[in-house]
Amino acid sequence: MSQPSTNKQMQNQTSHAISSSQRMMAAASKYREAMKSEKSRNQLIEDYLPLVKSLVSRMRSHFPDHYEMEDIYGVGV
Repeated sequence: MSQPSTNKQMQNQTSHAISSSQRMMAAASKYREAMKSEKSRNQLIEDYLPLVKSLVSRMRSHFPDHYEMEDIYGVGV
């Protein structure tokens, strides 16, 4: 009985890996397209600012206290 469960788990992992790979390829393609013009590049940056801000705030506890949040955010951008 554990065999069907194991097969299902393997299928889920495989489909997740494929979709993750496809997402990475799509993101790389979007990046290449955005770098073709300054306007599209700036739009891509603006689209991802909330993500950068979120990641910086989540990682804040891993940096020394003397690091300014704005500096870390600038590096992320």
